[in-house]
Amino acid sequence: MRSFRPRKAAPDAIGWTTIAAGLREHDRTESDLTAATAGRIHARLVRFVEANRIVGLVAGLAVGGRPVHQEYLGVSDLGSAGRLDPRSVFGVGSVAKAVTALAPALGRAPLTAFCGDRDPLAGPATVTAWSRHTEHFRGVRVHSGGHFYFRGRTRTLIEQIVAEIRLATGRAPGRRTRGTGAIHLPDTPTTALA
Repeated sequence: MRSFRPRKAAPDAIGWTTIAAGLREHDRTESDLTAATAGRIHARLVRFVEANRIVGLVAGLAVGGRPVHQEYLGVSDLGSAGRLDPRSVFGVGSVAKAVTALAPALGRAPLTAFCGDRDPLAGPATVTAWSRHTEHFRGVRVHSGGHFYFRGRTRTLIEQIVAEIRLATGRAPGRRTRGTGAIHLPDTPTTALA
């Protein structure tokens, strides 16, 4: 990943000062490193999370392909305050967090981005930039709305995600416009950008 620049919270988000204090109680570290080294890594990650107001972060360090240090800071989402683990699934509202966490692993994996057209945090320009993290960027699906554009249309969004997965795996009808990243799906009320 070339860079990560967290953005300020959406206007309809919960205030950071309301939630910050309770997040650190969920932190945990699993490490084979010396206590001093693990402590330095933990302190640096906590400073980064606090300074950038990150609700949840899963980070790991591997040596020779073997995990030697894992950090679980905060929660997967504020609604459930879900405990983080290596299989944590970040909520739909945290798409940017999930992609950022997975960016180094994406490489050749297909990636389709979804966003709101008026999202000040992860709008069309921001999510289009995710294309540099994968060789198979499938485009952006833009919905009307802000950061929480998916509220009230969860079923439609899930159907679109399933359709994208089926297209990416060659298991569904649909046609691609070569060179644009646009995919045309029947009855899909979104605009595709490239």
